[in-house]
Amino acid sequence: MGIKVTGKRFINIYKHTYCLYMISLIFMIFTAVGFGGLLSTVLLYPALYANSSNTPWDLAFTEMCLLLISFFLALIIQMGKDDRLKHQIAAGFLFAFASAQLVFFFYRLRELGLFYDLGLYTIRVGCRDITLNGNPIERYEYFRSAIYTKRDCTFNSFVETNMNGGNLSDWSDYRTYDMDLLGVARSAGSQEIEIPKYHHVWYWGCHKICTDRYDINRIWMYNSILLCIAYFAMATYYYVTRPEDKKSAKKSAISPAPFKLRLKI
Repeated sequence: MGIKVTGKRFINIYKHTYCLYMISLIFMIFTAVGFGGLLSTVLLYPALYANSSNTPWDLAFTEMCLLLISFFLALIIQMGKDDRLKHQIAAGFLFAFASAQLVFFFYRLRELGLFYDLGLYTIRVGCRDITLNGNPIERYEYFRSAIYTKRDCTFNSFVETNMNGGNLSDWSDYRTYDMDLLGVARSAGSQEIEIPKYHHVWYWGCHKICTDRYDINRIWMYNSILLCIAYFAMATYYYVTRPEDKKSAKKSAISPAPFKLRLKI
């Protein structure tokens, strides 16, 4: 069966294939670099406490897995015949990944207290939580004074009317966040019967001076929105550039044109 293809259409097909190849290749390089970057961070910032939930690390690890899947999706698009179904599947996955990344981004904003800082949320949550179960550093700065040096990270903030009363704890030491601090709280006059562990404060890097993970959590946050944009852009591109179905391709291929090539199928 012979199908007539115009010279102009042949050139357009070539341009489309070349453009698809180059953009997919760039995306593969992007995902590979992103995967390597995230891998280095998850290795450098593991969980430190037994039976603890290192949520920001979990999100970064999930993002790393999504990058790996995205790399192979782009590789599949590169390999073999340009197929409509392949484009649709890749676009579907990438739209889902973009949605997940957007959720991760907003979740990070909430837990880092940036929703509150930006005035988008009136309730103190995450790193801005000043309750007993929240962030003891934020509690101290709210009821007493700001912290400017590592020396200022040694305090007792369990009783708001008796700040720095009783025994003091060094909140620049990661081990403090895993200690049983009931005795410290009682020394300041607290009547609490249980004091929680503050693993989440260290993991989220809730203070620039007193915790070591402040910067990496912001890098992860910016990375989340960057990946969201990249996935959405590639999903849109793959969907828009999906080949025509066979029936439509046949109809457009047999239209007359001045210059014709005859391809045998």
